[in-house]
Amino acid sequence: MTAVADPFTIDDSLEGTDRYAADLRRVRFTFLDTDDNLTRDPIKFTIEAFQTATSRSAYDYVSFSSPIAWARCYRVSPEGPLRAYVRVMTRPIEPLVELDGWSGWEFRDGGLCEPTEEQIEKVPAMCTSTLLLFAVPVGSLHVPLDTPEELTVQDAAAAVAALVAVLNERVGPVLARLEGGR
Repeated sequence: MTAVADPFTIDDSLEGTDRYAADLRRVRFTFLDTDDNLTRDPIKFTIEAFQTATSRSAYDYVSFSSPIAWARCYRVSPEGPLRAYVRVMTRPIEPLVELDGWSGWEFRDGGLCEPTEEQIEKVPAMCTSTLLLFAVPVGSLHVPLDTPEELTVQDAAAAVAALVAVLNERVGPVLARLEGGR
């Protein structure tokens, strides 16, 4: 198995942190509980921090490498655990590998590359995906012990860093296996 860089990375540069802080100010209300206080629920706090870091603007505080298509975190029920869903794009599965009239996506520069218009005009291309689903242990999450009145970028960044560590631990071996199988 070859070594693969961490699939999820955080832009903790001053500019990256400033952009994330601006995004947090815009969505502060999503971190509130039913009494309009900053949530003490580590799962809700982490979900909101991660969603803000990955999908609130054109800029992403957390990025991920190809072949990851997307990553989301959800709580299925109000008291349920945090679930991570990560969509990984892969080569076609065995029954589809040599299907007449189809080609697979190319692997270049460490990831899948979408075919050009010219390529798909000649031969349609197929890419399959695998959905990774796993629980994130509550003990690995960060939330301020004494929840402050105001949402801070430091606490949100710590929540994101804790989740990214778990994502890298779980997803990294999957990507390493895919790398080795090319």
